Amino acid sequence: MTKTDKARIESAVKAVYARTKINEFPIDIDSVYRCYDISVIKYSDLPYVDIIRAVAASEDGFCGQINGHYVVFYNDSVSEVRIRFTLMHELGHIVLGHDKQGRREEAEANYFASQMLVPDSALEYMLATVTKGNENTVENIVEQITAGFRVSTQCAKITYHRYIKKMQEKPRRL
Repeated sequence: MTKTDKARIESAVKAVYARTKINEFPIDIDSVYRCYDISVIKYSDLPYVDIIRAVAASEDGFCGQINGHYVVFYNDSVSEVRIRFTLMHELGHIVLGHDKQGRREEAEANYFASQMLVPDSALEYMLATVTKGNENTVENIVEQITAGFRVSTQCAKITYHRYIKKMQEKPRRL
C-alpha cells in the first residue's frame, strides 16, 4: 500500500470520526453503524443452511447491499475483539467504496479497521500519558493498547509497530 493510499484511508477514518462524533475509547461500534444506517446480522441468527454459506463466503464476515441498504454479516462465535475488528473492516469496504474483492481491497480494509480502532492520534496520546512511570517494554505497551482500545494482541502489535515505523520516517523539525 502506498503512502497516498494510507493518506486517503486516514482521511476516510477522520471523516467517519467527524460524522459519528467519536470522542472516547474504545469506540462504540454500534453507534457508528447506527450513524451509517448499516444493518448487522450475526451468523447465528441465520438459518443453518445460510450459516454454512456465510462461513464459506468468509469465516469472519462480509458486507453487501439488500434493496440498496448495506448489511454486514459477521461470525459471532469468535472473540469480541475479533468481531470488533471484523465490523470495522467491513465498514472500511463500505466507506472506501470497494466494489470488488482483492488483496489491495483487503489490505485497505484492514488498515482502515486498525486506524478506526486505534487511530494514531489516540495511540500517541496513550503512549505519552499512560506509559509514563510504567515499564515501557513492547509487551506492556501492547497490553495497554489491547485493554484501552479493546483490540486483539495481534492488532495491538501491528498498530504499535506501524506507528513506531511511521514516527521514525517522519521528518524531524529543527
